[in-house]
Amino acid sequence: MSRKGSHTTATYCDWNLIHQILGDLVGKKEYQIALLITVGIYTGLRISDMVKLTWEDLLGKDKLILEEQKTGKRREIILHKFLKRMVADAYYEIQPYKDWHLIFRQVMKPMKPMKPFTIGQKLNRAFEGYNYSGNVCTHMLRKTFGRRIWEKNDQSDTALIMLSELFNHSNTLTTRRYLGIRQEELGNLYEML
Repeated sequence: MSRKGSHTTATYCDWNLIHQILGDLVGKKEYQIALLITVGIYTGLRISDMVKLTWEDLLGKDKLILEEQKTGKRREIILHKFLKRMVADAYYEIQPYKDWHLIFRQVMKPMKPMKPFTIGQKLNRAFEGYNYSGNVCTHMLRKTFGRRIWEKNDQSDTALIMLSELFNHSNTLTTRRYLGIRQEELGNLYEML
């Protein structure tokens, strides 16, 4: 988590590239990390909330209801059909012992969430060999979610207003900076000369 006024190095990932990586991970039967990426890019949750998810939170559900750890706010997230299919496929392949076990758990400790360092290592391995120049980290997934919402809504101010509320930003300028939009806009000024 970055401090107010500090610069975060996480950037978003191209939607097609991240789906290519997901396909390759599934092909290699690396379902846990594929599911972590999928949950991140289809819900926009912070990693602190993702690691608390159990199979029964997502399996066979149309929506996820949770209280965010950082903000204490209640969120209701409609689960996309791709995410629901990935959850079902991962569940079938992983075959967890109990549905109430954490999805993203330590190997030998079903009641302990995966550690951030381990998640970072797994994400870095997943992105090896691909043409991604950004910082590979869990926050990249949240930014990819936001960027996709903005792009799918014709880069509209309305999408930025909704994302600003969802991300709990004070205004849309903060959301523009967060998603890297503002930097692109400023960079484009030089092209106008």
